[in-house]
Amino acid sequence: MLEGHFQPDAIPETGHAQRLRDRGSGQIRAGDPLHGQPEANAYAVFASLSGAQAADEIAVATTRLCPSQAMHRIAGVLPRIARQAPAVLITGESGVGKEVLARDIHRLDARRRKGPFVAVNCGGLAESLLESELFGHERGAFTGALRAKEGVFERAHGGTLFLDEIGEMPVAMQVKLLRAVQDRAITRVGGERSVAVDWRLICATHRDLRQLVQDGTFREDLYYRIHVISLHVPPLRERPEDILWFARRVLDEYAVQYPDDPKSLSVCAESQLLRHDWPGNLRELRHCIERACILTEGPRIESLACLEVNEVAHAHPLRHQGQTLAGYVAARERERILEMLIANEWHIGQTADRLRISRKSLWEKMKKLEIQKQKAQPLDHESSVPRPIRQRRNATVAEPTCN
Repeated sequence: MLEGHFQPDAIPETGHAQRLRDRGSGQIRAGDPLHGQPEANAYAVFASLSGAQAADEIAVATTRLCPSQAMHRIAGVLPRIARQAPAVLITGESGVGKEVLARDIHRLDARRRKGPFVAVNCGGLAESLLESELFGHERGAFTGALRAKEGVFERAHGGTLFLDEIGEMPVAMQVKLLRAVQDRAITRVGGERSVAVDWRLICATHRDLRQLVQDGTFREDLYYRIHVISLHVPPLRERPEDILWFARRVLDEYAVQYPDDPKSLSVCAESQLLRHDWPGNLRELRHCIERACILTEGPRIESLACLEVNEVAHAHPLRHQGQTLAGYVAARERERILEMLIANEWHIGQTADRLRISRKSLWEKMKKLEIQKQKAQPLDHESSVPRPIRQRRNATVAEPTCN
């Protein structure tokens, strides 16, 4: 698959943009992966903005996204995509926040953000209702059509149309969607008059559209139309540094909603969060924290496993298949050091004593294994949330004993 490589050097080195540049280059998927040739206009969205404008827009985007490098790279390209990309495809597992990303693109578009953001789940409607929901209908078009109704295509005029789970759309409806995207005009069910529409199209799916094209269940020409720019959101298990950041953000939201009952996470609860695989991604994590807040008496959430609010006790172990002996040993060493650091609240001297090594050896191992202490990550001008531990992909932490 061809990938469009975004080089952060295109970001003017001002404020937050400079910090994004220091994080290294990012990628977004773009072009025509089926035949190996990118579309000619796929890279036009990388035109530079003015320094102050880019810095401000990127800073705004990153306050809503998680602090991992993968999400920072996505935040770095959002202003360019919002400014020029006519169609965007967002892929990723269920619960990773694809609609949040779509709303950020809409919000960063100075021309369309004053217009509506209209979202429809293509997999949540029966095929018989989908056409009327998308295109609208005239009075008397079918039994029960007592009055004329605008479809989402018309309601999104001047703004953004977000089609979630586009891979679930029936093939017959894909033909009509393709015509609407090409002509920027639609005809209501039972109508004869063509209605002009103007919107940015953002589609999202958790399925592999390329495979659906090869299987004949998704039209190839429609795939090309919606795949001008593609953003892939990694699952939460591949960016564990986002787990504690997002959990604390949910706790902050809970404290705002219930100021008389604020909650915080114990070291034990944090460790359990880091050990879980989160198949439901951010949606599952949010619900887990919300349930814990409801069930916990007192200001501190001591243990998620003891409350049975999630299946953290059945978290998957490290996947060592195909890993060398040296890699296995390093992964286990990292687990143990990270566990002891958390248990000792990042006190280097106490941790070194419990591990029976010198402070210098501990510092060297932390540097080699890329273990970093949590740092503050600002959310907005009024509050801040500590930034979670940086970890390698699929890293886990041994669960401490819960009292």
